[in-house]
Amino acid sequence: MYRKFNIEEIQTSLLEKTIYIKATLDLDKETVTKSTIEVSEKDSKRIPQIDLDVSGQYIKVVFKEWPVPNAEYLLKIQKGIKSVVGDVLPASLRRQIVFTSEVTSLVNILYPANFEEVASPELEWEEAPGEDEELVGSYRVEIARETAFYNLVRKTHVHGQNQVVLKELPPGQYFARVRAEKDGDYGPWSDIITFVLVESDETKKA
Repeated sequence: MYRKFNIEEIQTSLLEKTIYIKATLDLDKETVTKSTIEVSEKDSKRIPQIDLDVSGQYIKVVFKEWPVPNAEYLLKIQKGIKSVVGDVLPASLRRQIVFTSEVTSLVNILYPANFEEVASPELEWEEAPGEDEELVGSYRVEIARETAFYNLVRKTHVHGQNQVVLKELPPGQYFARVRAEKDGDYGPWSDIITFVLVESDETKKA
């Protein structure tokens, strides 16, 4: 039995940074573009960078950055999308979506201070759990040379402690952020801090 061409299902995956869109019929890949699939943050109106992957009835909208947990996004699917047999999407679709996370803890970086020059590449932070929650105690740390964090210099997971020594980083300016993670869910990133790693006296003597 022939099915009318339409969008059947929309799901999100926080850990995979992906929106899954299912149509009722196989899709014409040439019509699924960044002009027919649009995503924006509802409050800030900011448009995240995405990649699109089309296979059969499915569209994968893959974020190049981490989606903000528990924040609303606006997904727009324009009616220029077609099926492989030429059916046109009958109407544009606007859907509010959320990347749901059970982790709501906030993390604050204590050391280094923002714009501080340091000789030892260490990070220290504190976690403030959400209401009626216990400390998560597990964290993801990211270090980059730029604020977009697209090309990471270092990433690491820390369990049971709120500090880490980042060994073998060459001198220079870095940006750092930390978030709480647990069982595939994560909380919001800390505020980004920047610090300048300088050579220590011991390094200079060596």
